[in-house]
Amino acid sequence: MQTQQTQIQEKIFELIKKSFTNKPSNPNLLKIRLKEFGLSPVDWDIVCESEKYRIINVDTPDFQFVGYANQAKTRWESLTLSSL
Repeated sequence: MQTQQTQIQEKIFELIKKSFTNKPSNPNLLKIRLKEFGLSPVDWDIVCESEKYRIINVDTPDFQFVGYANQAKTRWESLTLSSL
């Protein structure tokens, strides 16, 4: 039987492991930060694709950017127009 301390350590390990996934810890944070690039967050959906993000216009899905976030997934490092 596992001790309570072992269970806590396993839970902490799982939380740390989740923090290193390619998804932002707060999915809305990167979306909100689209404002820094002059984009309205309500007009865009964000899809995580490995190390990059696809930013897709909700009204015109062919209008897309590719974005890279910082390691903590809290700020955009860059956005590049992908397609019109």
